[in-house]
Amino acid sequence: MGANVDTATGAVMASAKGPEIRWYTATGAGPAADALWAVVDAALAEAGRAYADVAAACARKTAGPDIRWYTATGAGPAADALWAVVDAALAEAGRAYADVAAACACVAVRDAGADLADVQGALSKRLQGAVVVAQPDAAAALAAATNGVLQGAAVVADLHSEAVAFAGGRMHRASGWGPAFLEGGSALDLGTRALLAANKTHDGRGAPTALLHALLRRLSLPRPEELVRWAYFPEEGREARISQLAGTVLDCALGGDVVADAVLRHCCGELVSSCKAAASAVRLGSDKPFTVVLAGSLLQDGGLYAQYLAEGIEWALPGARLTYPQIEPSEGAALLARRRLQG
Repeated sequence: MGANVDTATGAVMASAKGPEIRWYTATGAGPAADALWAVVDAALAEAGRAYADVAAACARKTAGPDIRWYTATGAGPAADALWAVVDAALAEAGRAYADVAAACACVAVRDAGADLADVQGALSKRLQGAVVVAQPDAAAALAAATNGVLQGAAVVADLHSEAVAFAGGRMHRASGWGPAFLEGGSALDLGTRALLAANKTHDGRGAPTALLHALLRRLSLPRPEELVRWAYFPEEGREARISQLAGTVLDCALGGDVVADAVLRHCCGELVSSCKAAASAVRLGSDKPFTVVLAGSLLQDGGLYAQYLAEGIEWALPGARLTYPQIEPSEGAALLARRRLQG
């Protein structure tokens, strides 16, 4: 989940009609058709727009891993990527910066306080007059499951990991501090532990594991010693390369490998502890059930990793009600922008 930018020219329109519109026939006439156009007319009137405005009403863009570390310097590749996302979204909508009514950027940052304030400030300077908000990327996942309401917790596990909880206007973030801190439960964590387990098997320090030969096959390496060189060189893109090994851990665990399964469970434990820390900090679950959203490429398919995580969270947080994003996280960011616009 990189940066998510809503460039709606006005409030995003949403209207619903009752059972009388449920049977619309191909004739395009009659009571059902009248009800349909009444809904459309009402939505446009509420937004102060005409039919011609609909085609360019909203655009959204999502940036990839290149924007995941936006730091408070406000410059460099991550900042350039942020503006590339904004420019692309505006171009798709056929609009200029001055047309934007609301924007929400949900980004992975190292320092949630300083970096998010910097992102919001930078966007506000270019989107003058617009309502602008910046949140951790996990907020977009939560909003995608709660119709834009920041109440509950979200756990993200992909190239990085993060847990964020919101309650009563309070926010607490756990983990998500970058590769130097291993990012417990992330693809980088899984890949690093796979390399460690494989090398321990090779040099006699660890239990036998299918991970060793599975990694050699995946990387087309002739002997275990080559894993060391592969892990270190080239230095550029090292974290991304190692993160790609997460799938091998999952495959070996599904095949019954005890070591790979232990790696999965350990990494899930990291995510559980992050979720519990975030939820406890804002006092979620102290008096009633709360939503926990599981998001990210490692969790979205509901596979073994997601199953282990769900079991761990339900045991550690009995009040948790687990779910997944119902829409794209970028759309969740758009909902956050709309709610902020509406006050």
